[in-house]
Amino acid sequence: MSGTRGLMSQQQGWRWRQRPGQRWPRVAAVTALGALSLSLASMLCLHLLAVSEMSPLADTVSRYAHMAGGGWLFALGALALSLAFLASAAGMATVGVRFDGATRTLAVAWGLSLVFVACFPSDPPGTRHTLAGLAHNWASASVFLCLPAAGWRISYTLTGHAAWRGLVRVVRWLAAGAGLALVAFLLTHPPLHQWYGGVALHGVPERVLLGLEAALVLVLSTRLLQVARAPASQADPARSATQRPETAVAR
Repeated sequence: MSGTRGLMSQQQGWRWRQRPGQRWPRVAAVTALGALSLSLASMLCLHLLAVSEMSPLADTVSRYAHMAGGGWLFALGALALSLAFLASAAGMATVGVRFDGATRTLAVAWGLSLVFVACFPSDPPGTRHTLAGLAHNWASASVFLCLPAAGWRISYTLTGHAAWRGLVRVVRWLAAGAGLALVAFLLTHPPLHQWYGGVALHGVPERVLLGLEAALVLVLSTRLLQVARAPASQADPARSATQRPETAVAR
């Protein structure tokens, strides 16, 4: 009888220790999805606020921050997007999807670059360059470069996890599309545009690029939520397989 009680208490303790491991991925996924929704909502409000003064075809998103009431909306959108990706990456680590050193560096650089973009506004058009404006420009370049590169590397990491393997092609397409949008963004930069002329479309590839990056965060965080809700045997078959011999010995 005492042996049965000891075994029951051991099993209850094992279950209690497992609950935090099942809880944190869900918390991370919900945080990522909530932050992403907040980012998209703030950017939508920012564009609606400037609908009569700015052109989404020609003006970059950072220029909207110079409007009355646009600064905090822009900063909120950038910070929320950074939180969304970092939360999803942290949640993926809790379910066994761990990035290598280069991917982690790219992910952290992307998140910190968004913080810099939010804290240091761009220079208004037609004004002299300032230190804050230069910091914003370099941080923006990091935002445009790091996540497509990180997404491409993440796709190879996902191939080793059954629950995530179905996202490999989607993640690669999103990363490749973001890379092509970056090339188009560079080709439509004002100095180049003045050289070959035509309609100013500098804002279009930037919004496509940012949209693809947001889609990448959405895809990863949504799958993280699905994995967090799935039974342990479906979420991580390798981990459940290593736990079965332990439970057999306990019995």
